Amino acid sequence: NAHDSMDEVSGYWRGIGWYRKHFTLDQKYSGKRVFLEFEGVNLVAELWVNGTHLGVHASGYTSFEYEITAAAHFGTADNVVTVKVDNLYHDAIPPTVKTDYTFYGGVYRDVWLRITDPVYVAGTNWATPSVSEQKASLQLHSMVRNAGATPRQITLLQEVIDPQKKTVASLSRSVAVAGAATIEVDQATEIASPELWAPDTPNVYTVRSTLREGERVVDVSEGPLGFRWFHFDAQKGF
Repeated sequence: NAHDSMDEVSGYWRGIGWYRKHFTLDQKYSGKRVFLEFEGVNLVAELWVNGTHLGVHASGYTSFEYEITAAAHFGTADNVVTVKVDNLYHDAIPPTVKTDYTFYGGVYRDVWLRITDPVYVAGTNWATPSVSEQKASLQLHSMVRNAGATPRQITLLQEVIDPQKKTVASLSRSVAVAGAATIEVDQATEIASPELWAPDTPNVYTVRSTLREGERVVDVSEGPLGFRWFHFDAQKGF
């Protein structure tokens, strides 16, 4: 649907499409956890790996992931990912009607293969309750998952890296994670004189979360961060 808004007769193609991809997983990854991350699929996505049905995701505007460890083959064996994508009309899934912008059909953003240790950062999000040119407060909320059966003692190191690749904050927490359990870890810091994000100056920081077991790095996860603020004013508007 990339060019439908330019058609002589306006309209979006709606129907069902299929995707297949073959790949191999090196034997060295045996014992790891393997995930497929989808950044965007419009509208309803149904996923199989090596013939095993893994699930259905019904939203064109949210990312999602599935763990494929149990269905994957390691070594020289072939793996096949199959995705069925339905962008027919669904009255409960937006976009539901003709709109004034282009909405895509199919797998319209990147798909990633993510391989982790049985202990990994299952997710990190953050909030910036206050931001100014002088300082910015940052709250980090992370989930650490132990998919194995044995309890693990690990250290979560979280670093904030500025647009020039300089580390401007570092936080560390040692935590115990029971087998087949997920724990939540909250940490907070302040950044002095932040380089603010704006449309004309899109300064982007990086939040890097690293799990260590002793000196061994078991997982690293990164995500973008922009410091900015906005408000509505009764006289000046937005």
